[in-house]
Amino acid sequence: MKLSRMAASYKMIHGLGRTYSERTFSNMKIFPFSLNLDESTSNNNKKILSMLVCYYHADLRKVLVEHLGSLEIVKVNAASLEKVLCEFFEKNNIPWNNLVSMLMDSCAVMRGSKTGLEIRMHQYCPNLLDVDGDSCHHIHNAAKKFSEPFDSYLEKLFSDLQVDHQWSPDQVMYLKEIAMILNLPASSPQRGFVPHRWLSAYDASMATHAMMPVYRVLYYGFLSTADKELYREPLELMYTKYHVNQAGRARIKVVQQELNRKGMTPQGRERKKRVCPKLWHEETTTVLRLSIYMGLLAILKEYVMVFQASQTLVHKLHDRQLELFLAFMACFVKAEHITQLSPRALREMVLEDHMLLPSKEVYVGQEADTFRSQNPNHALLVPFLADVRKAYITIAVYLQKKLPLASPTLTALSALDTLLRGHSQATIQFKRLSGMLPHLLPADQDIQRELVRFNVDLTIPSFKEGESIVERWGHVFDKPDKYPSLSAMVKC
Repeated sequence: MKLSRMAASYKMIHGLGRTYSERTFSNMKIFPFSLNLDESTSNNNKKILSMLVCYYHADLRKVLVEHLGSLEIVKVNAASLEKVLCEFFEKNNIPWNNLVSMLMDSCAVMRGSKTGLEIRMHQYCPNLLDVDGDSCHHIHNAAKKFSEPFDSYLEKLFSDLQVDHQWSPDQVMYLKEIAMILNLPASSPQRGFVPHRWLSAYDASMATHAMMPVYRVLYYGFLSTADKELYREPLELMYTKYHVNQAGRARIKVVQQELNRKGMTPQGRERKKRVCPKLWHEETTTVLRLSIYMGLLAILKEYVMVFQASQTLVHKLHDRQLELFLAFMACFVKAEHITQLSPRALREMVLEDHMLLPSKEVYVGQEADTFRSQNPNHALLVPFLADVRKAYITIAVYLQKKLPLASPTLTALSALDTLLRGHSQATIQFKRLSGMLPHLLPADQDIQRELVRFNVDLTIPSFKEGESIVERWGHVFDKPDKYPSLSAMVKC
C-alpha cells in the first residue's frame, strides 16, 4: 500500500504534473497572460510563493486559470521574490512580453510604491497594467476596521462559543436537543469566525443571532444561583414565546443540571464567565451589535461573493467598487453630498459633521433600528450609536485610501462590457486601453478605425441572456479580418 501511494505520488509529480506544467508553459509563450501571486506559509513552516496564471485560450475559446507553480523562498522581501520569479521565467523560457498584469495583495513587499515587487517587475515588462491589489482582501480588512470601535466584542464571543463546543461533543448534543425543543434550526458553532478572513464575522453573526435563544437557554445552566433567580422570569417568557411545554421545560432543566455538574478546565470556566454575561447581563448590547454586523457586513459580503466567482469579471470592477462605496457611504452620509461627485472627488472627499446623517437616521440594521425607535432614550443607545458612527468613519477613510475608485486602468477595462457598445465613452476608454497595451497589438493595423466601426456595427448579433463576457466577445473574435487589433486587445 505504501509503495503504491509513493508510485502514485511520483506519477503526479514527474508524470501528469510535469505534462500539465509543460502545456501551461507552452501556452504562456503563445498567449498574453496575467499572474496572481500570494506568499504563504506551508504546513512545515516554509515560506512559499504560490502562482496562478490566467489567459484566454484562442483554440478552446475560453479563459483558463491554472496553477503555475509554488516556489520556496528563504527570505520574504521584494528583492528575493524578484529573484525567484526571474529564475522561474528564465528556466521555463516564459516571455516577459506576454505578461499583462499581476494581481497581489497590497502589502509593502508586493505593491510598495518605491521598491515593491510590482515596481521591480516594470524593468522586465514596462507596459504592465496597474490593476491595483486584491479588492476582496481590502474588503476583508475593511470588515476588520469596522470591529475596532467595538473592541472585537462579537468576534471574541464567536471564538469563545466555537472553542467551548469544539472539544465537548456532549454539549453540542445538548445544544441541538434544546434547539429541537424550542423548534429552532440548529447550527454548529464550530464553523464560526475566522480571524484572517474577517468577513466570516458576517456568517458568524447570522448563525449566532439565529441561535441566541438556544445559547441563552443552554448557558443559563452555567449562571450563578443569584443570577439564575434574577433571570428566571426572562427564561419563562422565552419558554412561553417558543411554546415550550412542561415536558420540554423539565428536560431542559435536567440538561442544565447535567452540564453544570460536568468537570471543566480552568480555561473552560473562564470562557463560561465571558460568554454568560454577553448572553444574559449584556444581551441588549449583544443584540444591537449583531444587528449592525448583519446589516452592514452584508453590503461588503455581497461584493466579495461576486468577485470570488470563477468567471471573468474584470469589466465589472470599476462599477462594482463605485457601487459598493456609494452604498456604504449612504448608510451614514446624506445622499446629496455623494451622488453628484465623480469617483476622484469621492476618493478625495473629507467628511464633515454637516454631511453626516443624524444619529436617529444612521443605518444600524433592522433589529437595532426597531430598538432605537421604541427606546429613544435608552442608556445603551447613545454609546452604541457613537461607536457605530466611529466605525463608519473608520471604514470610509480606509476604503477611500484602498479602493482604486479613480483608476484609469479599471475605468478603461469597463469598456469591455459589451452592453456599453454604442456609447461614445466606450470608444474613448477602448482607445485609452489600447495605449496601455501597444506591444501586444498588430503594428500594421489602425485600431482607432476598428473602434469607431465596432461601436456602431449592426451586424454583430445581439447577446443572449446568461452569456458570459467571454462568450459575448466570441462573436467579435469570429470576425478576425474585420477587428484584428480589437480582438487581440480584448484577448489580452
